Amino acid sequence: MAKCSVCKKSNTEVYLTGVQSVYSSKPYNIYSCKNCGHYFTNPVPSTKELGNIYETSYAYGIHALIDPEKKQRASKYAQYISDQGAKNALEIGCMHGLLLTQLEKRGVKAKGVELDPEAVEFCKNLGLDVENTTLEKYMNKSAAKKHDAVIMSHVLEHIAEPRKQVEHLNKKLSKNGMLVLIVPNSQARTRKLFGKYWGYWQTPVHLHHFNDKSITHLLENTGFKVDDIKYVGADSLFFLSSLANRLGLKNTSNDVSLFKKVAVKSASFVLRPWYYLGSEDMIVVARKV
Repeated sequence: MAKCSVCKKSNTEVYLTGVQSVYSSKPYNIYSCKNCGHYFTNPVPSTKELGNIYETSYAYGIHALIDPEKKQRASKYAQYISDQGAKNALEIGCMHGLLLTQLEKRGVKAKGVELDPEAVEFCKNLGLDVENTTLEKYMNKSAAKKHDAVIMSHVLEHIAEPRKQVEHLNKKLSKNGMLVLIVPNSQARTRKLFGKYWGYWQTPVHLHHFNDKSITHLLENTGFKVDDIKYVGADSLFFLSSLANRLGLKNTSNDVSLFKKVAVKSASFVLRPWYYLGSEDMIVVARKV
C-alpha cells in the first residue's frame, strides 16, 4: 500500500482511478489517507518525467493571459497577509512578482526566490528584490537571516516531500513567525461535482491534494500552530482545466494558439467573481511555535 507523505502512515486506499489531465501521458490514481485525510497522486512520477513536462508542455504562457485576474487576486491575498501582521516577508516561487508588488504597496518589505531566470529578470526590472535560486541554496547562503513571514502560493502541491519543505520553511522564520500557504482544497464543493475531471487533480504535476485536516496535521507536526484557514474560489484556469479533462484534451507544447488566447481571456473575464463564491483555494496561516 502507498505511504502517505504527510503522516508517513500506510493506512491508505485508492480514492479515484484513471485520473488524467492536460499534462498526463498516462492515467494516475488518487489515494486517500485514512489517518490524516490527505490525498495524493500515485504512482509518483520520476524527476525526469516531471522535468520534461515543465520544460516542454507546462502552460506558463497561459498564466500570463489572465494577468488582470491574477493581479486582482494578488491584491486580496496581500491585504489578507498584511492584516495578519506581516512586516518582512519571503515568497518562495514568486513568479512575476504580483504578490510581492502588492505586499510592498502595503508597507511589507518583501523578498522573492524564483527558479525561472526570465521571471527573475522581469521582477528585477520592476525593482523587486528577487533571487534566481532554490530555497535550499538561499537558506545556505543566508542562514542567519530570518523573516517574520514566509509565503508559498500554489507551490507545495508540486513538491514530492512536503514535510521536508515545511521543515525548511520553519528555519527561515523568526520567533513566532508566520507561514502562509496557498494550496488547492481537496474538499472543495466542485470536487464532487467534477469527480475525476476536477481541474485541481492536475496529474501528475500536482503530487499532493491538501485539505484542512491534512494541512493542519502537516503543520502541527513540523513546529507550527494553525491560526486561520480562509477559503476562496479558484481562478478561471481551474474551470478550463476541468473542461479540458472532461474532453480528454492534452497540452503538448508551451506555445499558446490564438484560439486558446481568446478562450482563456474570455473565461478569465466571465469567471472572475468566482473568487467570492468558491472554495477551491485554501489560504492557511500558521505560527511558528
